[in-house]
Amino acid sequence: MSRRIEDFTVGDRATLPLRPLARASTGAHMNLWERDDPFYAPGIFEGGIPWWPRWKIERSPPGDPVGTRKVPDFSPDAALMNRMAGLLAAQRVVAALAGWHQLSSKQLSAIVGYPFTKLSRILKPLFELGIVERGHYPKEQVFLRTDYLYRLRIDKPLRTFLGLLDDETRYSVTLGIAPVPAGAAVRHDLLAAEFAIRALELIPGVVAVFPESVSSPSLLLRHLGRKETWRGDLTLLRSDGLRIVIEITRARHPGEIEFKMRRWGRLLMTHNRHETGLMVVFVNAAVPNSGLESIEGEHRMQARLLRDTYTRALSQECLSSDEVRAMWRHLARARAQIHLASWMDWFPAPGLVSGSFPSLPTVFNAGDGRWRRRGLSDPNGFWDFDPWPRTARIVNAHLANYQKAYSCPRFRWQPAANRSLHPVVSRDKA
Repeated sequence: MSRRIEDFTVGDRATLPLRPLARASTGAHMNLWERDDPFYAPGIFEGGIPWWPRWKIERSPPGDPVGTRKVPDFSPDAALMNRMAGLLAAQRVVAALAGWHQLSSKQLSAIVGYPFTKLSRILKPLFELGIVERGHYPKEQVFLRTDYLYRLRIDKPLRTFLGLLDDETRYSVTLGIAPVPAGAAVRHDLLAAEFAIRALELIPGVVAVFPESVSSPSLLLRHLGRKETWRGDLTLLRSDGLRIVIEITRARHPGEIEFKMRRWGRLLMTHNRHETGLMVVFVNAAVPNSGLESIEGEHRMQARLLRDTYTRALSQECLSSDEVRAMWRHLARARAQIHLASWMDWFPAPGLVSGSFPSLPTVFNAGDGRWRRRGLSDPNGFWDFDPWPRTARIVNAHLANYQKAYSCPRFRWQPAANRSLHPVVSRDKA
């Protein structure tokens, strides 16, 4: 009799078969089991994250009761700056931090495609130049200080670095979006990046993963005239061009989650997936920061909240607006394109991956009160994709050009033969 685990997403004592994937090299410089797990690390995020640039001690201004102070001490070495700006690995590190905001050095190794044991040759000069800041987990002893955290320092050195790049390279690094300071949600950023790496490592149907910086409706749905600039956490690119936006949810804030789900629903309810070329998955990644609380209990509570929010946010009352009164067909479209999932359904224990994860199983409710689970990653499966011409143009552009985006994990580029570009021909919608 096969072992079974709790189905957190569906709840109501539902279970899933436990058929863990065997460990095998994924092509990343740091495999899944070699990277520190930001989810199964009770207590590691108790307290704030200490960040620091390169600094020095100098005398305080006259009148300051404290005699000395720390001030940034960036290297003025122009030759070093020019050398780093011309180094592909350094460009990819800056691109990764611009897109994913905050990463561990082991995640950087996997995303950039650079050996972890040699990565300090890139990170140390960037730190000395003032381009990156370094930090560590609040409970740093858990990982024995072997895995520092990094983020960009938005200051003159970074602007100098970007200014030394030619236009094409600068676009590959920034994707045309100015880097912004990283926020306070460090664990959220680490989980988003970790999921992105695992998706590319383990899901055969996924050919690229785009970061939060380019996961906005204004970029993903511009063929439909959308101009909204708010963002999902990351976007998976399926081999046939279907984009899958991932929204990582951790905190129990039903109002905030409902707001996000409703705004996605209002965008998607007037079009089907063949027109939008888009699916959205809200992933329950709830885990307590305190090591004294139950991971399963926190995860179970968040899953229940997501189910209730899904039912409420994707209802006629919530989806209706001054412009459109939601009808049943609108609800069906929204629910077909917005799904739920749970981290512990896919990754039930540290270093363990469910055998179903390569199919990216997600849950949706067609409106009859029944939750349905279907794999989302197979272009020939339940969620096929036959884009309209204007949709085909934008997904073809993503399929043809994703390798130019330096912030996309690059350890396993699939050959062009595995991508399915769509013919752009007119057809009668009737």
